[in-house]
Amino acid sequence: SAFKDKSYGRAALNASDAEFRDLGERTLAAVPGILASVDRAPPSLLHGDLWIGNAGATGDSEACVFDPACFFGHSEFDLAITGMFGGYTDAFYESYHAAIPRAEGFQQREGLYRLYHYVNQLNLFGDPAVRGKCVDMMRGVLG
Repeated sequence: SAFKDKSYGRAALNASDAEFRDLGERTLAAVPGILASVDRAPPSLLHGDLWIGNAGATGDSEACVFDPACFFGHSEFDLAITGMFGGYTDAFYESYHAAIPRAEGFQQREGLYRLYHYVNQLNLFGDPAVRGKCVDMMRGVLG
């Protein structure tokens, strides 16, 4: 898929250590199965970078988001980054899931979608701690 080829693939293939490369290749192979249950889900317009630093409130306390990296994709994708840096309340998630209930396989997809953002961080900054987080996330996604 384009998602797989444009995101995880580059990091996995450029990895210099065997553990990361092996986990990356196994994760890539698992992507079609993980996403199969939502393959026919209607695409949603996504923010694309919905970490807490890109959300706020106007002077009238109206919620707003900014600095989008919009694309159409699975509705759960934006949720993945909301859990990475904190700042979103339980009420946010409760409201979201009241409108769009968790579908079967949610936790595994959330891990996969969150892994995308960690791999992006690793590609941008090369931080060894982020590499470790990527390894942990790949293990979690693979079960």
